[in-house]
Amino acid sequence: MVTHENPATGRDPGSRAAVDLRVSQNTYVSAADPAVPAVITVRGAAGHPSAASAVVLLMDCSASMDWPPSKIAAARQAAVAAIDAVRDDVLFALVQGTESASMAYPAEARLVPATPEHRSAAKSAARRLAAAGGTAMGTWLALARKLFANHPDHIKHAILLTDGHNQSEAGWVLRAELAKCAGLFTCDARGIGDDWDPLVLRETTTALRGRADAVVAEADLAADFRRVIDAATGKVLARLRLRITTMPYATVRALWQKSPDDVDMTGDLQRPTTRTAEVDTGAWGAETREFLLSLDLDPAGLSAAEEVQVGRVELLASDGEVVAGPVAVLARLTADEVLSSRLDPKVQSYLVRDELGAAMTAGWNAHGRDDTAEAQRHWGEAVRLATELGDAEALHRLRRLVEVDDARTGRVRLRPDVRPRDAFSVLLGATITGADPPPAAQPAATGPNITCGTCQRISPAGTTACPQCGTRFDQ
Repeated sequence: MVTHENPATGRDPGSRAAVDLRVSQNTYVSAADPAVPAVITVRGAAGHPSAASAVVLLMDCSASMDWPPSKIAAARQAAVAAIDAVRDDVLFALVQGTESASMAYPAEARLVPATPEHRSAAKSAARRLAAAGGTAMGTWLALARKLFANHPDHIKHAILLTDGHNQSEAGWVLRAELAKCAGLFTCDARGIGDDWDPLVLRETTTALRGRADAVVAEADLAADFRRVIDAATGKVLARLRLRITTMPYATVRALWQKSPDDVDMTGDLQRPTTRTAEVDTGAWGAETREFLLSLDLDPAGLSAAEEVQVGRVELLASDGEVVAGPVAVLARLTADEVLSSRLDPKVQSYLVRDELGAAMTAGWNAHGRDDTAEAQRHWGEAVRLATELGDAEALHRLRRLVEVDDARTGRVRLRPDVRPRDAFSVLLGATITGADPPPAAQPAATGPNITCGTCQRISPAGTTACPQCGTRFDQ
């Protein structure tokens, strides 16, 4: 396995923050399946912000928030906590959302700086939030877009809280508004209670490059809002673009962000030239993100004698200056199926995470059909995979749904008291991959090669599943 590292850590213009770029991959490629998967790791460091920040709180105040009363109380407390967490002079506003959107603070449709006076007045307004009316989230986002419009150079983020279904507007209206907002600001969303649609929240945050999650315990909402505000206003780079340049014998098949959230970015790729693909990765702070790149190759351009460069990866600031890279993506042709099928540890980890997410989602679908046996089977498989990965967060979510008898084999029993919010948490957690440290490369396993009984593909000793057809070797 090979990890290619840029020769020097790059910095954005003005030396505000360091950016580190690496590529991890297996360079051996089979002529029968000429493709290269590679994990791109980007690490941003703390520094002086290159742009000011702006935040809008979108609080559901529909009639359903009034029962049980703990929901609206938690929303008020969370809004107060978020306002307290906004850094000095960050612009902010508080929006009250029902079947329409209205300003809770300030009274006019504008953003105000987080001075002591504005914070105090905004917290008073938050404590007066009242529940009445319907739910039309598209109108809430439209008002956020209007508020942000006068601040094009700010790093902009919205937080949306809801407890119900988006029943006061048609689905196409929300989707049209999401299309208008995409690229202008990011948005995290939280669902509170047991009667809301997690798929709508996921659609919203996927479009707006944020994270959707369930509020499992209302008492935890305020702390969650503080964490979101800290992350949103702690960005130091307003924008980074990931550029992938390929050789004439290589093309980009797909690009996913895999950590901290699983997002298919293939459709977002822009192609300035026939050999260049770029994607906007948004604002950055002191954080690590990982992307899985898949390249299709023409074997005629490869060599069995040596590694050749099939592409390169760079990071660009908003002004187009290269701030990290280029880092090469390499390939070497081989007829040895053992060499070509041995996956890089990072790539292998994300393939298993894909299985984990699929099992968590399949369990939720089965539970929605009242098929308890299938739900138990899928969530048991999810427990097994999460245990294999050491994914403590996924296990924490799954244990709300199942009693675990044997985590290693996935033997579980469905809990009789599963609440909808617990199932929502597992569904939305299926795309939360965390920011775990990169897995260390493991020594190659010893022993004979393994021949798949289904497709006859040969894999190296220690392989747990066939990389071609998916047949597991440990069952």
